[in-house]
Amino acid sequence: MVVFRGKSSPVGANAGEWGDIRFAAGSQASGTRAAALALIEAAGLQDVGIDLVDVGGHDAIEALYANEADAALFVAPLDAPYLMDAIFDPEIIFVPMALVDALALKLSGANSVTVPAGSITLDPPRPPEDVKILALRASLIAASDLHPAVTDRLVNAAKNIHSEPNILQSAREYPNTASPPVPLNKIATELINSGPNFLHGVLPFWITAQFGSVLLLLLPLLFLVPFLRIVPSSYVWFQKRRVWRFYQRIAALEEELGKAQTSTEVEEVAKNIEEVDTALANLNLPLAYRQGAYDARLHIDLIRQEIARRRTAKNDGTPAFSSKPT
Repeated sequence: MVVFRGKSSPVGANAGEWGDIRFAAGSQASGTRAAALALIEAAGLQDVGIDLVDVGGHDAIEALYANEADAALFVAPLDAPYLMDAIFDPEIIFVPMALVDALALKLSGANSVTVPAGSITLDPPRPPEDVKILALRASLIAASDLHPAVTDRLVNAAKNIHSEPNILQSAREYPNTASPPVPLNKIATELINSGPNFLHGVLPFWITAQFGSVLLLLLPLLFLVPFLRIVPSSYVWFQKRRVWRFYQRIAALEEELGKAQTSTEVEEVAKNIEEVDTALANLNLPLAYRQGAYDARLHIDLIRQEIARRRTAKNDGTPAFSSKPT
């Protein structure tokens, strides 16, 4: 949003002091007129006799030449051809508005932007020094029943037109979904934030849109099916491991018994094997997983039998520690 005045116009930098001026503010149905009315309200100029002249764009420049307007408001890119002509025309004066930050706070969708000195041209430097201007955020608004294919085309067009850097914005800063004046269209939000999927360039929109919807349904299944397979397998492994961890101890005790040469060593094995058996007996296993515990306890019974044979052989006086258990 920039303001120009004629060379002989008394319009000053402080918008709050404008009064009884002829203000070229676009036609009544234009965005420039809406911006002018918002600026007048923000500056508190509703009742000071401002005369709004129904011209905009190049016609507003002509109105300044013809002294049909004291000042003109332009809501356009700074590199618009008619603005570039005005910037270098000695008969047209750019108005560096004062208190821009304060006005930005009062104007919905506006913010203060600094235009660096020489950013338009370096020779001669235009502007000659850094200047703050009011930048208005434009929104693309459509009916809620707008077809998704049209939304797709509009978003792509907005990206192609408005994503390039210029004096007032950095690259890919716009379009964006920040601070919308109305609820955001879901498809537009996804296209702006995430971009089109890889099929957009080769297939019609209706196919790519359906693909996206189907993909949203399939993704949970792609994760859910392996999950449903892993969970039961993990449960089975966990229950079996509760028994398997005893087998290493049982095998070690069996080996110790085979190497035992004295009754003291045999009794030590007997004590340890009973501890293992007690621990197995106290396992609270689901019915489907008790077979492993039964097999382990059968193995323990075989070791008990060997221990009993060793004890009997000792009492009979026969050699009992010359062979391994079977």
